[in-house]
Amino acid sequence: MKNKIAFIIVGMFAAGVVWAADAPPASQVSDAIAKLKAATNYSWTVTTVTPADAPFTPPPIKGQKEGGGFARFSTQFGDNTAEAILKGDKVVFKGEEGWQLAAAGGGFSPDTFALHLARNGTAGDEAGIILKGVKELKALDGGAMGGDLSAATATDLLTFGPRHSDAKADPEMPGPKGAKGSAKFWVKDGALVKYQTHLTGTVSFNGNDTVLDFTRTTEIQEVGTTKMDIPAEAKKKLEAPPPAK
Repeated sequence: MKNKIAFIIVGMFAAGVVWAADAPPASQVSDAIAKLKAATNYSWTVTTVTPADAPFTPPPIKGQKEGGGFARFSTQFGDNTAEAILKGDKVVFKGEEGWQLAAAGGGFSPDTFALHLARNGTAGDEAGIILKGVKELKALDGGAMGGDLSAATATDLLTFGPRHSDAKADPEMPGPKGAKGSAKFWVKDGALVKYQTHLTGTVSFNGNDTVLDFTRTTEIQEVGTTKMDIPAEAKKKLEAPPPAK
């Protein structure tokens, strides 16, 4: 009798594994993203690869999320480090006068760069944005799941500056033309471990067209063990109530 019960339990477990494996790719990725967004804390690293003849390759970006709704971003250009911290719809950046609240003002300014670093939120937030823009998610070779992005999503992801900024009103930050892209996601044991986008498009600066070609890979790390320090000055500005109107 005991052997029969054990056999039934093993059979049910095996069936459950099959059901999970047979879940549609979109469901697997969506569930994994939801799991990541629910995590108390985690870190991520973004690396970008460009063609050998590209004039510039963005440096890696480090990100962290911890309880309290804060997310921290940093990247390094030579000896200079750019940092931004996000909470809700506020972003602060570390400038010459300490931590300052970033304001959308147009042009290539420290404010704009900080807003761009944090424009997609945490890795979980960004993965969700990307997933919504995939036309049809399919299983791919190498354990990945992916598909082509809509033109609107590819354009949005290639746009520099704050999200939803009006590129037409700011000639210093023109929006890309002919944007195309694809995305891939890797899920292991129900958890999102990596996602990647490949984006191409053309931007025009001072009448000169520049072809953009980026492969951007985000790897998730230290889920549940990330420790993040929020400077008191930055925290104060992020949590300050809005000025009275």
